[in-house]
Amino acid sequence: MTFAQRVEKLNAWYEGLPEDWRFQAIVWFLVVISAINMTLTIAIRFPFGLLTLIAIIAVAIVRAPQVMGWVKSGSARAASGVSAARMEIQPYGWVTNVNRWYDGLPETRSAWVPVGVLLIAGALNMIFTVKYGFPFGLLFLLALLALIAIRAPYSAGWLATSGSRGEGMIAAQPREQISHDVHVEPVRPAPAPLHATAAPIARDEGAATQDQSI
Repeated sequence: MTFAQRVEKLNAWYEGLPEDWRFQAIVWFLVVISAINMTLTIAIRFPFGLLTLIAIIAVAIVRAPQVMGWVKSGSARAASGVSAARMEIQPYGWVTNVNRWYDGLPETRSAWVPVGVLLIAGALNMIFTVKYGFPFGLLFLLALLALIAIRAPYSAGWLATSGSRGEGMIAAQPREQISHDVHVEPVRPAPAPLHATAAPIARDEGAATQDQSI
């Protein structure tokens, strides 16, 4: 089962609840997780609020794609012969351009791009931490999340094309599988044989000579 199918299934279960229960379902889920987190914090000094934060992120990951219209349900795709749900995100133009630029780099250079971005972010973070007391590692973490947000949906084939929403997908292809256009010469019809037209002409000449003789 793909990620889009799981999201569609969970959202279908959530939307099938009565409207008065939907808000309470999320609230009580977070309350139970927070109670477990508090118990673990008191018992074994588990980080306070960590499980609650993970639960909020999990709810957002499941619910946000459905609310944003990024999940195209299987029923909507049944007319085209495809019944499985699929993620189709309408990206900003620069996101597609950055990914295509990255795919066009040689392999010896493409591996250094994320490393360079993270090194620059880490160096700036260290300078800000020493001079201004900026939280240590925060800028580095934001840069890492930005790289994941830009690259992961493209690599997974979740980005829709620049045309109408949901028509086709942009899928990352390995560099060795990128094919070039091949020029194909048009096929010309073979010339008709000469004897095919010579015979009727000969018969016509013979008929004309016979008519003159008569």
